[in-house]
Amino acid sequence: MDTLLKRIFIIVTVLGVVSQFGCGHYDNGEPPLNKAVIVLSTALASGATDQIGSVDVVIELPAGVTVQSDPSSGAISNGINGVLRLSGEAARFASQPNAVTPVIMGKYTPATSTNKANVALSMIVQPNNSSGLNPGEFATLECDRSPDVHDTSIFRLTSVLIANILGTKIYDSTTGSGPASATINVSLL
Repeated sequence: MDTLLKRIFIIVTVLGVVSQFGCGHYDNGEPPLNKAVIVLSTALASGATDQIGSVDVVIELPAGVTVQSDPSSGAISNGINGVLRLSGEAARFASQPNAVTPVIMGKYTPATSTNKANVALSMIVQPNNSSGLNPGEFATLECDRSPDVHDTSIFRLTSVLIANILGTKIYDSTTGSGPASATINVSLL
């Protein structure tokens, strides 16, 4: 009986050590996913004084990059604990007394045999605010990426539409005109 208890103790100890080292490394035999963090920003041309009222962008994602979303609708979770959240100027704006928090929402569309995956993202300053956002960082999107994705230049903005607080377009990527612009900065973690 003493030998049986020793064997059980050894087996439990070995299993505990193996599970400790394996924890978080592989899920169902698949390699772990790393992160790609996309920070979105706006800018205004020198001398422009518009405040940002809304930004609509489409980000093309490279193969091996996905976004956690609702499987049926593609809706991306947003807010403090979501993978899409206000940041920079939009977060500062939301923390002002009497400010109504800007609305941010996104939709993930997975890759198909003919199209790359993309994220359509919209940020809107609610109309009952008396002013819009200053240009600068406004949103952060956290993506999952396979370990073989190493090039940040393959993340692209394919469509951008920016309006001021009055709803007037101040940039439209289809015409390439206006005093505003949008950029993304991608960090691989």
